[in-house]
Amino acid sequence: MTQPPTNNSLVSIRIPKSLFSELQKLAETNHYLDVSEQVRSIVRERWQEAKEPQAYQLKKLRNEIAEAMKTKTEAVAQQHLIDELERIKEGILSERRK
Repeated sequence: MTQPPTNNSLVSIRIPKSLFSELQKLAETNHYLDVSEQVRSIVRERWQEAKEPQAYQLKKLRNEIAEAMKTKTEAVAQQHLIDELERIKEGILSERRK
């Protein structure tokens, strides 16, 4: 039986090439430096989920709500920008007609 680590430990795993490719893409999307950081992130997330399921669920719901609010705010801001640009365009076109 192995002893629990006192600090950081090195773990080696074998994974299929296709899974490695997907992890590389995910690491790039999540702005990690390499696949090992992505794997640590996934393991940490699953560990937290198993350790405290209710707390994990609350955190997940908070993040989903925050993301939805951010998306909504960005959409409103983009629409305001479009409206403002249209107004400026109309002002410029009306100046040319004069």
